[in-house]
Amino acid sequence: KIVISAILIILLVGIVIFFINKKNASVNNIIAISQAKMPAPPNKTMTEFPKTVPLGFPSGIPIESAHITSSNKAVYVDSNVTQYTVSYTSTKSKDSLWKIYTDYFTSAGYTMNKDSINKTLGFMSVSKGKNSLMVGITNSGQESTVHLDLLIH
Repeated sequence: KIVISAILIILLVGIVIFFINKKNASVNNIIAISQAKMPAPPNKTMTEFPKTVPLGFPSGIPIESAHITSSNKAVYVDSNVTQYTVSYTSTKSKDSLWKIYTDYFTSAGYTMNKDSINKTLGFMSVSKGKNSLMVGITNSGQESTVHLDLLIH
């Protein structure tokens, strides 16, 4: 009985020590997390242009400016990159919009990235020099939505 009592006491002490250490570890983790420095935000400026073409967006790229639903311009100062995003709705079909964009990109000298073009999904990626443009076209009933994401280096 003495041996069994001693084993039970040792197990009980071990369990208590385990939980005390676990509690201290949790407290130390919370302290470490609260003292951690948050990374500095990227050196960028963002401007929203609700329902208008963002200032500086290339004028030749086809957009139905009267139907813009959202747009913005982000300037990444450290990397010297400007990002434009524009979304708009159209009464034109997905196929019609696809043709408008492929015709424009071909005539304007863009490189069609064949691995990044999927007409069925309505997605294409094109480039010209260091600049790249992604276009997404979806259709919902009588309306299509176009999303453009342009990176200018």
